[in-house]
Amino acid sequence: MKPDELRRYAEMIVRSCIAFRRGDTLLQMVNIGHRELAVAIAEAAYRAGALAVDVTYEDNRVYAAKIQHASKAALGHQAPWKAAQWRAFGEETVATVQVMGEFE
Repeated sequence: MKPDELRRYAEMIVRSCIAFRRGDTLLQMVNIGHRELAVAIAEAAYRAGALAVDVTYEDNRVYAAKIQHASKAALGHQAPWKAAQWRAFGEETVATVQVMGEFE
């Protein structure tokens, strides 16, 4: 995707696809292969008045390592900050974007 197309796409996501308002926090859950889109969305969110933008990069290989090598106790465990992040999803001032699938 060309830079101008990426910017327009990110603007559309922030302004039309999510319930984002000035002063909100944006949480992005993005596959590591979508880094450029995550940056473009962060830029668009800050232009739209975001208070903060946080990006969580998911890596399928790290997830596979956990499944393959972790103990049963570790499979169900979440880090304390991750649990707090999940609770934040229900707050009115937190908008979320999850980018999945292929992106070019």
